[in-house]
Parts: sequence; structure tokens; C-alpha cells
Amino acid sequence: MYYQKVYNTAYAVIHDPHLAQDIVQETFLKIFQQLDHLTEIEKKESWIKTIDYRTAIDYFRKKRKWESFITNEEYLDTIRQEGFINSSTVEDQIENKMMDNIIRGIILKLSQDDQQILIL
Repeated sequence: MYYQKVYNTAYAVIHDPHLAQDIVQETFLKIFQQLDHLTEIEKKESWIKTIDYRTAIDYFRKKRKWESFITNEEYLDTIRQEGFINSSTVEDQIENKMMDNIIRGIILKLSQDDQQILIL
């Protein structure tokens, strides 16, 4: 009964149809887990909207944090300094920079779960 409203709210916040579906699923899980906390039945719809909106905002924050992590130059510089990436010549440095950009682009195309698995 509330699926479309929950989906619309999630999509309005996140602008990604697949993530919006994930948010809908998580929202309904939270609703069912917290159903015993609902004391006033007449406020059910606003209660659901609140849970949905907060869940969508949490996803948005995670997504933004994850994207900033992937594009963080300081992270790549740390990896280089610790010797994980060896850049001895200018040509190697340019090649590594191009490879970094290609890898970042590929990682950003993956789902959030796949990105986390790959990074871990």
C-alpha cells in the first residue's frame, strides 16, 4: 500500500532507481522491526515517511562519503608513499595516474556493495 510513496521519497533523495529500491526494502524492514513502537495508528503514514526519509538520507551520506573516499588523492598518495605503487620515472607516474583514473571510473560503476568488497 505504501510502496510507491516510499519509493518516490527515496528516489527524490538519492536519484538512483536501484538504490531507491534498496532503500525501500530497508525502510520496510525497519518499519516491521519497530512496529511495536507505533502507538498512534492515525499517524502511521507520517511515521513511515519519517523512517523512509531518514533511511534515504543515511544512504545519501554513505554514498557521498564513499565517492569522496574513492576520489581522495590523499589516500592514493599514502598508498604511493608506503610503496604499494612504485613510480620511479615521469613516464611511470603518468601511467600510474591514468591507471588510477581508469580504476576509479570502473569502481564507481559498481554497486555500492561490490565497491566495498573490492576496497576491503
